[in-house]
Amino acid sequence: MSQGSWSWMVLAGVFAGLVAAEVLWPRRQGPLSRFVRWTSNGVLFLVNGHLQSLLGVLGAGSMALLAEQEGWGLFQLVQAPAWLAIPLCVAAADLLFYARHRLLHAFPLLWRIHQVHHDDSAMDASTGFRFHPLEAVLELLTSAGVVLLLGMPVVGVAVIQLLALVVNLFQHTNVRLPGRLDHCLRYLVVTPDMHRVHHSVVRAEADSNYGVVFPWWDYLFGSYRARPAAGHAAMTVGVRGREDPGDLALFGLLLAPFRRLG
Repeated sequence: MSQGSWSWMVLAGVFAGLVAAEVLWPRRQGPLSRFVRWTSNGVLFLVNGHLQSLLGVLGAGSMALLAEQEGWGLFQLVQAPAWLAIPLCVAAADLLFYARHRLLHAFPLLWRIHQVHHDDSAMDASTGFRFHPLEAVLELLTSAGVVLLLGMPVVGVAVIQLLALVVNLFQHTNVRLPGRLDHCLRYLVVTPDMHRVHHSVVRAEADSNYGVVFPWWDYLFGSYRARPAAGHAAMTVGVRGREDPGDLALFGLLLAPFRRLG
């Protein structure tokens, strides 16, 4: 079975498990109908997946092979052993992805693209699929640049991609974790309650908790926020000015970067 088939199987299994957890242990009351949201999020996921496949030669895996063949990048130059290079590369890549995420919020043009992810009217595992195709291309190209800069080994790329995939779905899940478990996990990984603050309609709260896989960078750079001011049950997720149903339907999402800022 090909690597692509395994990736799809892992994705489908993780998503199904998280949706089941949302049904059994919901954190917030979900919308009465998920059809429009799930359809839009699912179509965006399929479009982005095919788009990134078409540009696969520019992907992180291809760049890792190139870095290894040509000896490019930091960890190729220092000839670090695999047992040291892989975890350090994973941590360094996640730090750079954290920085990329902050830039998406800091610059109005990038925010126009990224706000498609934020203007979901609710937050559940499907929100992890909700990205504008322009952001998917930006992610592909910047990830390739990170791999070349670091000289990441192919195994390191596979590890960070798997972690990012699983944690991205997990952190968007509408699931209630026991308080003690959530507290402990926040030292290791971005949890749903931690990331939900990032989806608040209050911009000051949305401009926090940028962590992609690990929460450490938010603690280190002062962007960590423990909870929303209104509490998780009462907080509103989304983007102000983007509440119109037409804006949140599929074509509205595709046109969002070319319209006024939310």
